[in-house]
Amino acid sequence: MAVNPGLPRKVLVVHGVQTSADNLNQDILIDELIKSRIGNIPLSYQCELYRYKNIAATALKKYQKLLDLLVANPVGQAVGDAVLQLAGDVVISLENGSTADKIRKGLRTAILDIYAEGNPCYIVAHSLGSVYTFDVINSLIGDGVYFDRTSRKTWPVQGLLTIGSPIGLDMFKQSGRNEIKNYGAG
Repeated sequence: MAVNPGLPRKVLVVHGVQTSADNLNQDILIDELIKSRIGNIPLSYQCELYRYKNIAATALKKYQKLLDLLVANPVGQAVGDAVLQLAGDVVISLENGSTADKIRKGLRTAILDIYAEGNPCYIVAHSLGSVYTFDVINSLIGDGVYFDRTSRKTWPVQGLLTIGSPIGLDMFKQSGRNEIKNYGAG
């Protein structure tokens, strides 16, 4: 497989921690930003959003008892659900369990689908989304199939931009992140 630079670029946007799946419009915002910056330059591209909030929201149901305890008082009622949604996404990513792996596998599939079409893929990842993206790109590099140093056309991801990334924080420097994992379909 190879990327065809003549095909439209795909900008894959990976959202960060969200309190709701209803307000996921980062792809639209990034599209507007790109349009405002390129002016009249003839650049063919399309923005897509990789949504993982729905996967994470399902996993958060196991923390419902904690939420019930939080909302047992007036302060908890006001902030309980939002705290669970925000902190819960981080807990899920740190667990490195089936939900985090499902999110990574889905992202890997989205990247490789774009690659199979031959489109150059650029990723804009925000906050926790940058952690998932970093893990998946490292996994692809570790496969030995992609990222031939002598040919950029073998790279499934042509560029990565992170916004508000926590990658440098100690909480994301787990021993498991030092090894390259394969988040393939298997």
